Amino acid sequence: LWADIDNDRVTAVINAHAGTDDGEESDAGWGDHRAVLQLTTTQDWRDWTGYSGKLLSQTDFAEFVEQHLPNFLRPSAADMLELAQTIKGHTKVSFESSKRVKSGETAIEWREDTTAAAGKKGTLEIPDTIDLGMQVYEGGAPYKLTARFRYRIGGGALLLGYVLERAGDVVRDAFGQVVQQVAADTEMDVWHGTP
Repeated sequence: LWADIDNDRVTAVINAHAGTDDGEESDAGWGDHRAVLQLTTTQDWRDWTGYSGKLLSQTDFAEFVEQHLPNFLRPSAADMLELAQTIKGHTKVSFESSKRVKSGETAIEWREDTTAAAGKKGTLEIPDTIDLGMQVYEGGAPYKLTARFRYRIGGGALLLGYVLERAGDVVRDAFGQVVQQVAADTEMDVWHGTP
């Protein structure tokens, strides 16, 4: 058995080299008869990982949230949808400069303050993180993930997004669970890589 995490695949080589009881190799197998377990990531997983780190317009982000309401654990799906639809923000910039003619020293101070509010009355708390629940692989166990919520104001537009925390660790664990189950069910050793 070969586990290939890069391709989400477990391959059984039916006629591989056979070993003997004393640890010596017997006749070489052709290695051409194979059974392949090809894992498929869920659409939710592909969507969430695909948009991680990207900022979207408020309309696009609200539509993304609406399409993925079942994935929200905290804040609730209803709160997250209201936040995406009603968030407002503004940025205030102040700039000061002073120069001493005698010494030529210059002091510059740049201050940028961004404030945001959400909810119909502006009382909905904007979270730092979002907790999500979803399967990595079709038919696999659900996992809890954390995403850091992001918003930016620039060029007269509000942009919204998120960054998934340690998504690679979740994939490794989900794949490891599948490999562990295959090894237990077949009572075979599993090698990592490709045959």
